[in-house]
Amino acid sequence: MTGLLRFPIENNSYFYPSTSLSFIFSEKLKAKFLNFGKLRLGWAKVGNDTDPYNLAKVYQPGDNFGKNPTFSIPNRLNNSSLKPEQTSNIELGLEAKLFNNRIGIDVALYNANTSNQIIPIGTTAATGYNEQFINAGLINNKGIEIQLTTTPIRRGDFTWTWGLNFAKNLNKIVELNADDPSLLNVPLADGGFSSSLNAYEGRSFGTIMGKDYLYDNNGNKLTDGHGFYLATPGYVPIADILPDFTGGIFTSLRYKSLSLSALVDYKIGGNIFSTTNMWGKYSGIFEETAEGDIREKGKIAVGKIAKLDAEGSPILNSDGKTYETTGEDEKTALPAQSYFFANGGYNIAAADVYDASFVKLKEVALSFTFPKSITNKLRMSELSLSIVGRNLAILYKNLPHLDPDFVQSTSNIQGIEGGQTPSTKSWGVNLNVKF
Repeated sequence: MTGLLRFPIENNSYFYPSTSLSFIFSEKLKAKFLNFGKLRLGWAKVGNDTDPYNLAKVYQPGDNFGKNPTFSIPNRLNNSSLKPEQTSNIELGLEAKLFNNRIGIDVALYNANTSNQIIPIGTTAATGYNEQFINAGLINNKGIEIQLTTTPIRRGDFTWTWGLNFAKNLNKIVELNADDPSLLNVPLADGGFSSSLNAYEGRSFGTIMGKDYLYDNNGNKLTDGHGFYLATPGYVPIADILPDFTGGIFTSLRYKSLSLSALVDYKIGGNIFSTTNMWGKYSGIFEETAEGDIREKGKIAVGKIAKLDAEGSPILNSDGKTYETTGEDEKTALPAQSYFFANGGYNIAAADVYDASFVKLKEVALSFTFPKSITNKLRMSELSLSIVGRNLAILYKNLPHLDPDFVQSTSNIQGIEGGQTPSTKSWGVNLNVKF
């Protein structure tokens, strides 16, 4: 494939072959319960380019100074040797329809590798730039996708159908930069204050990094004996944004021309750093800041007091991960505002990292299809009227004060919530006309 000059002449194309093979085994396996069965195997290789103007130095236009235009050199160093990204994928699938087409199954297993990713990495400011473009990385994605549909009841004019989708993806950054083995992580987005989203070698894509609590060997958070939690001296991996699995459940009841359908979406696992919760607690606008009498008497950090050395530093245990403790509980109460600031996500990112799981009622629709006796008179082939409600209810979540479904985006930058507006439900009327 040759396109715009987004790569050097010698690299300004990429080849994307594919091949597939299928076998309809239901034609050979004669069974009364099996209406259709197919195995499929496919392989494909695709490429990806970059945005324009990422090869050579270009001036970036700024605001005019009076009537005079202004230009500046960007802080990102472009790369005249960039190559296209490459992704190869192999997939094995099974499709089957059983028991007079009342049960349908579609299962897919896949394994994909992406190499030569075009990513910006930090560089020393002595060069005049703070980051540069490179080709690097090998990311592996493998997983399973399952779709199940069934019609439990089909009697006369009444039909009940439902379906289930399930997807699980395992993602791993196998290699970040072969030319520089010391490069273990690359910032993808600045979370502001105390967190960042990184590509971290050996972990899944999208590692939330920031300061974490210090713990003893029993998993207790450690304090300094004066009401403040102790934190790691620098940023460490504290969470991953990748969910354990995702999917949805669909059901529909139909009687003659009237149908009622509902859709439930779910995502289990994955984490998010919430700026809204961080500032909401510090500014005192959330209910947990007014529980009991903490505004009058303060709040005590739940944890054990750390054992300190002669210089006042926590003492590391022999495991190299946890710290020694005096065994005493923290008893000093901090004023509420001081507590939520010093012991919150502004200083310790882990304090405002939450599970992003959710189960929600995504849509409900009531539809009526007008009979042919009416559509024929109106010279229409089909006429239907629907009342549709969307984003109706959150049935389960662990992220307080926010809708975890609405803090996600369609880009690779996930897991950092920076001030999400409240989600809303909507109702609408759809009129569908076909001539």
